[in-house]
Amino acid sequence: MNTATDSPLFALLRRTQRRLWCGRILSRLLRTAWWSAALLLGGGLVHVLRQPIPWPCIAALALLPLATAVLLGLWRDRPTLLDTAATADHWFDGKALMASALDQLRVSQRQRTCASRFVIEAANRSAPRWLERLEHEHRWRPPRHALIPVALGLAGIYFLLLPGPAPREDTAAIAASPSPAGTPRRDDTASDFVAGLREALHVARQ
Repeated sequence: MNTATDSPLFALLRRTQRRLWCGRILSRLLRTAWWSAALLLGGGLVHVLRQPIPWPCIAALALLPLATAVLLGLWRDRPTLLDTAATADHWFDGKALMASALDQLRVSQRQRTCASRFVIEAANRSAPRWLERLEHEHRWRPPRHALIPVALGLAGIYFLLLPGPAPREDTAAIAASPSPAGTPRRDDTASDFVAGLREALHVARQ
């Protein structure tokens, strides 16, 4: 018979623990993504409406909450073996089988009763079947509203890549400079978009 830590029970617990840990980290990342999206969108709007901002600065600020969330998840969100056993019982309707077996494994072999050995053996017999189910079930899936911060962040990145507002004297010089007939001025589409956005915000303020 294998040692306790090499048993099917502990193989199930380790796999479930990793699955549960990754899910907690991803959930924390999703909550933090709203802050990153707000930084990107706010920085992009300031960039096109007020003054140019180097996009690496905003990108670094937006990545900071995500990196913090990952570090906090690695440090604080790791589930204990007892929580993992309770989660496995909940996922596969084990009726506290894995949690009970884990409690019995903490007792020395001399103090184990026949009932204790039966619970441990039952858990080891059930663990391979639960491992097979775990390969296809209970994977972390992002909710539908996860697309909202992603869309806001992409919009902020788009604004950051647009040309910022030029100084007034530069704007007048550009407007007065002639351009070859039939040749569209560079960044006309982006400039028209920014101008329309500024006009819409001006009308909304009034």
